[in-house]
Amino acid sequence: MADKPRFRKFKQKQGLGDRYYIHENTNISDIRGLHVPREALKQIQRNSNNNLIGAYQFAIEGGGYNTIITVPKFCDIYNCSQEDMDLLFVKYMSLYRDLVKEGYKGKRQLDDNIRDFNLNDVTDLDGAMKIKYVQSLKEIKRFFHSHKSVSNKRNNFHSSSISNAIDIKKNILEINKSKIHQYNEVEFNYSEIANVAYVCLNHFRKQVQPMLGACEAIDKEIKQLSGFLKRHVVKRFKIDNKYFQIHSLVRPNIRKLFKNSSDKNKLYTNLLTLVCGDTIDSADKKITNLISLYFSPEIMFEMHVERLLNQSSDYSVKNQPIIQSNLQLFNEDGQESEPTVLSTHDNRPDHLVSINDNDLVIVLDSKWKKITQYSQIVETDVLKLVRDRRAISIKEEYKNKRVLQGLVYPELPANLEEFKSLSFDYDSKESFFILSLPLFNQDQSEVNVANLAKLHF
Repeated sequence: MADKPRFRKFKQKQGLGDRYYIHENTNISDIRGLHVPREALKQIQRNSNNNLIGAYQFAIEGGGYNTIITVPKFCDIYNCSQEDMDLLFVKYMSLYRDLVKEGYKGKRQLDDNIRDFNLNDVTDLDGAMKIKYVQSLKEIKRFFHSHKSVSNKRNNFHSSSISNAIDIKKNILEINKSKIHQYNEVEFNYSEIANVAYVCLNHFRKQVQPMLGACEAIDKEIKQLSGFLKRHVVKRFKIDNKYFQIHSLVRPNIRKLFKNSSDKNKLYTNLLTLVCGDTIDSADKKITNLISLYFSPEIMFEMHVERLLNQSSDYSVKNQPIIQSNLQLFNEDGQESEPTVLSTHDNRPDHLVSINDNDLVIVLDSKWKKITQYSQIVETDVLKLVRDRRAISIKEEYKNKRVLQGLVYPELPANLEEFKSLSFDYDSKESFFILSLPLFNQDQSEVNVANLAKLHF
């Protein structure tokens, strides 16, 4: 039986080009028939290697554009329609955005380019991509409504009477002594930031906007906003005709123009977004015309579990607490003595749940992993969990409590029993359990959260 292809291919809904749906963590360069510009492939594969899911759009030769969507591993790309996969991606992205807005990111370092835009009215992926640019255009417009910057230019002139500062050198060299060479400083609107914004706006209209596809309402707003900004900048500021490549936006001499205020920093982020520079990292020297939306499903699931646990009044929850453990040197002569601490290490369990009015403490590790049988639970899945539980158990605060440990998955099939004691035979004392907290099944998640308090093994 032939292996299933690792992607699904559809024609774009509108315009020329194709749409590819690929599971997360797939090596895109191994897929035959998928032609991606080298720089775009580098960025997409880097995100995939970092366990990010995303949607990416880039121009193709002859006009049109291709789209690559890396979908969550729980999406059945072989049996879902194109519309269902688009909606599922937007649904995941909306959940991620909501969790971040509600403050569940905690100390986590987010790796995404999801802005705080409103997805409530978005029904497809194309609309989500456009709204990202609409928001950036609005914020750029808001900045330039209040932005004031002036410069002075020396204006040279001559007259028969003295009215301004005298240019001594020119007057010495002047043969006609009736001419008195003078100069003054003329103030005019000028902003280097306006110059940079003007170039970015032109690049957006010529290179990026054609890749966004058709959506009449949003396309109209993008056209109005970008046109307004272009006229606004030209009207208020003198624009230099000096050569400025869009790649210069990531260079230190341009970046420093935006560093002296939070508003300018925000403007810089929005300008990067307009020219597809929000996908680059510190090692990149060029900006690729790659429209993208990407985020971490692993972090999304951790935040989802955190929110569910915090909704229960029966528990006291610590998320990613720092639990220290020490590397110690013991005395070799057999005499009783305190060991020497050589170094201290920080352990960060995903979730530490204390059951109120109970001596039970539960260490939970969120696993963004699809499993269908017990054999897919491997030792490496449990190593961090066991280490965290042991580090917690010896702390004075928890010495007199039962400390249990569990792995949390987004979904589990019926053949895998939840809340049952499991262990590997070489260390049966380190038993653990599994449970599921589905992302989009609130009722089942609430039942399983409540069942944590009933654990008795």
